[in-house]
Amino acid sequence: KGNIKNDYELRGILKDGKIKFLKNNEIENINFIFNIKKNNYLIEDLKLTTDNVNFYLNLLKINKKNDNYLFDGQIKNKDSVLSSKLLKMLNYNFKEFNIKDSIFSSSNDFKFELTNKFKVKNLSIESDIEFDQIEYKNNLGLSDYFNHIPETVSLKNQNLKLKYQNDLLSVKGQGQIQIGKNYEKINYELNKKGKKYDFNTNFNV
Repeated sequence: KGNIKNDYELRGILKDGKIKFLKNNEIENINFIFNIKKNNYLIEDLKLTTDNVNFYLNLLKINKKNDNYLFDGQIKNKDSVLSSKLLKMLNYNFKEFNIKDSIFSSSNDFKFELTNKFKVKNLSIESDIEFDQIEYKNNLGLSDYFNHIPETVSLKNQNLKLKYQNDLLSVKGQGQIQIGKNYEKINYELNKKGKKYDFNTNFNV
């Protein structure tokens, strides 16, 4: 039997790969270049599709630390439609915000640790996200200024900066909100810890 030396290096290309998960979720059209050394894995030019949304990842670094693996990368998409199936895959649970069928673009820096029992630890995400339209099922605190606020408020051209770390989610956004027949500029901030969150707004009329 032969032994693999510690200074080995493997390079290659994967084309048209597919991963199928439970509940009929799948990732397809997986293409990337890989470079593998002992305890270090480098993936470049990763392209994949899930629920008709194309994602692109320029570089993904995976380093082995003891029995765990550290992931560090950035993933992007451009002008994609958010379906209910994709939202379920992303474990989206903000019922106040209806972003289904919105067109979105995003750039997401992420880091996390994967244990030998396939548990994710120390997840950190920083994202810049653009939505063409969002619906909010509340009054955003506007009842102090207006007598008649519809149950669903429309927001468009939204730019969000999102940070997630240690179960703390912070979102800062700006865009336009519909007031009557007109759209006005709005800024807002959401902070969520566990099941508790604060939502603050500032807008011009």
